Amino acid sequence: MSDAIVKQPRHNELRPDLLSVNSLHCWPGQISSPRLQMFGSHISQSLTTLGASQRRCFTGMEPKFGKYTFGIRLDHDARVIKSIQRYPKTLGVNAIRDNPETILIYEYDRELPSGQMVKEVDYISCPSHHTLHQNFGYRYQYLPSPGEYIGEGTVLAQSPAIAENGNYMFGLETNIAMMSVPQIIEDGVVASESFCKRMTTTGIETYVVSFGKNKYPLNIYGDYDNYKIHPDIGEHVGEDGILMAMRRYDDELAPVNMSRASLRKPDFKYDERVYVEPGAKIVDVRVSHDERLRGVIRGKGMNTPVGMHGQPDKYLTADQVFYRSVLNEYKRLYASRKEALRITPRFHNLLVQAQAATTSGDKRRMMRTYRGVPIDEWRIEITVEYPIVPTIGFKLTGCHGDKGVLCDIRPDEDMPIDADGNRAELIMDGLSAIKRMNVSRCMEQYLNACSRDVSKKVRAMVEAGDAKEAINNYLLPYYQIVSPRMVVLVSENGMVTDEHIESVVKDGIYLWQPTDNEVEPMDVIKQLNAKYPPTFGPVSYRGMSGIVKRTANDVLIGSMYIMLLEKTGRNWAGVASSKLSHFGTPAKLTSADRHSSPGRNQPIRFGESEGRLFVAMVGGQETAELFDRTNNPVVRKAIQERILREAKPTAINEIVDRKKYPSGNGRILSLVRHFGECAGWRFKREVTHND
Repeated sequence: MSDAIVKQPRHNELRPDLLSVNSLHCWPGQISSPRLQMFGSHISQSLTTLGASQRRCFTGMEPKFGKYTFGIRLDHDARVIKSIQRYPKTLGVNAIRDNPETILIYEYDRELPSGQMVKEVDYISCPSHHTLHQNFGYRYQYLPSPGEYIGEGTVLAQSPAIAENGNYMFGLETNIAMMSVPQIIEDGVVASESFCKRMTTTGIETYVVSFGKNKYPLNIYGDYDNYKIHPDIGEHVGEDGILMAMRRYDDELAPVNMSRASLRKPDFKYDERVYVEPGAKIVDVRVSHDERLRGVIRGKGMNTPVGMHGQPDKYLTADQVFYRSVLNEYKRLYASRKEALRITPRFHNLLVQAQAATTSGDKRRMMRTYRGVPIDEWRIEITVEYPIVPTIGFKLTGCHGDKGVLCDIRPDEDMPIDADGNRAELIMDGLSAIKRMNVSRCMEQYLNACSRDVSKKVRAMVEAGDAKEAINNYLLPYYQIVSPRMVVLVSENGMVTDEHIESVVKDGIYLWQPTDNEVEPMDVIKQLNAKYPPTFGPVSYRGMSGIVKRTANDVLIGSMYIMLLEKTGRNWAGVASSKLSHFGTPAKLTSADRHSSPGRNQPIRFGESEGRLFVAMVGGQETAELFDRTNNPVVRKAIQERILREAKPTAINEIVDRKKYPSGNGRILSLVRHFGECAGWRFKREVTHND
């Protein structure tokens, strides 16, 4: 009886409709629950990459997730009344190259509580790009316009992570070799140069700059005849990464500071600068202007000197033209419908913004604020876009909670290659599958390697002119082993369809691996190893010594689905001199100084746990030295002066003269010592043989 029970087909109850985000994992029964949960969180941290591809092993839930990705779609059957561009293309010197946004004013039928149907007017924004993250985003892919009448749910624009068949592409199918090389210690990852280029993502950031009351902008992007304070839409930031630079008013130094030559060159000590990614492209500019500040400080007229606000005026004027078009359309609708005109709260809010933007002169009685704080005379929001190519320090992960950090990037020809010519794009740790209990990653790699070789065999059979029956007898049993449900999709009357054979020849095999697949994964691998074994043997690669090596053990090269996570490690993590609080201790950066230098003067966190580990590794004396240099303002100034005055600042044997600046006088210790003296006790240091 026990034998009969063993021979019964496995009943898998891991239904996709009960797994939420984890329904995208093909083998939820072969991975530990913490790693499966980690995969679910990685989906929300993954970045949209330009080279995104469809998964070779899919669960069938990908179209469901693709349907609800960020996009622009209408919730009603609607008729478009008016299309208005924010910055339409014009001729002349004040022309704006690209339009960052278009709005569609439309009407739809709405049912009132009484059952009466009325026409209601609303609008939808169609921007050129999407971002809800402070650093990352993507450009929308706009679909062909459906015309004047748009059906409910019609997608106007979608993410580049959506395939033509609607599948959600949150990563990149990547050839993996699991090997023991020095770089993969502690979950390191080695990547090829071509892989990093394929994994390119898009950075989109918005910077806010204000001026007029206490400072004025410099002419760093113009010439003697054209005052230009930042690149225009469609142009790029310079190699130095300076987006804008501002200088404070100084009546005594104005003849020097405000000369035509001086205005074109920022002072790197005193001027305020805004740094962005060098070469970033300007994709949007929004300008706000408060006329109520006129004459508050510098007498009559505008505070900003004459000629310096010509570029902001261009965008402000274009913005006002846009809002006037919105108001004119509303007035036209009201003139024709009178009291019968109904508008949504969202459209009403747009009209309020339009009224505020177009009101000027004595009629303007409102003060512009941002989060309750009055804005300066000019406030400019500049959105930039730039490509981000992964490099050392970026974090990658598969679909199994198998995250790792890029530790080395190598030329393609140096990466492992097997006897069949399959070259790896990533080198990862194989033993981590046992440590993390996520053996499902090995299953994905093995199945994809088998599918690759089966596809190659089918291509060879088609090119050789083999009979369809022979191809069917080779291909159909493969699906019966791997995914019995897939047999029904690819065959008719027991024969693989011609369409499917053509797709295998053209694109290779894509395996449907539902979460509740009937077959046992380990049994699948045993059968495939006996009937459809993949290429598996020693591989060749170029080691760190530059010599081409060949592994003693067999290594499998097969593809896995890899995601790029938002933890990119692009910001500098250590600085020689950090920002200080008024207590003299390291402080966090604020929005006002976050972009004031090419790198962020933000020190890494060094708390109690880090301090204990540091003491255990290098000793108490070295730890005390580190803390004193960080928390003692006097020592910090001495270090900075020593570095600036030294002929060879990178070859200083002793940065601090401890006879002149004894340790133990840091700001934090001084505060604690003061408290102790007030309480009647003091610290006493005893020198031991370990010091």
